[in-house]
Amino acid sequence: MGLESGIYNITCVGNQMPLAMLAGMVVEMSPLVCMVDQPPAVIKVENIGGDKYRLTPEIAPENRVPGETGELVIGTMATPPPRMLVLAGSEDNGLSERVEWAIDPSGNDTYTIHMSDSDEYWTAAEENGMPIQLGGLKGQETQKWQFSRL
Repeated sequence: MGLESGIYNITCVGNQMPLAMLAGMVVEMSPLVCMVDQPPAVIKVENIGGDKYRLTPEIAPENRVPGETGELVIGTMATPPPRMLVLAGSEDNGLSERVEWAIDPSGNDTYTIHMSDSDEYWTAAEENGMPIQLGGLKGQETQKWQFSRL
């Protein structure tokens, strides 16, 4: 069974660090990281049909850059591998891509997350504050994620 739409914190199983956005860097192309010394990102998980989801961070107005408008979603860099998770804007600018994500159960209330049209999976580093990259599924704990409903 798939994940229900809702508001969540997302934590990497392998390093036990929550998904976070770097303070003062909440703009398009900002990387998403696993980090213990930043507040966990609050993510709206929206099922958009079948096993496809849109992931939208809830960004407090005081954390937005003045003049920055439009929805930011969790997307990826539009560059060759290794690609990183970044905040993607509402328009294709050649730098970032809006992505539909597939969220698949991987046992014990954990999930893997990958691009719905490819086998590129969220892969966290062991180190605090490092960007989340996309890579092939290797069954590593750093590719498993827990969703805590808020």
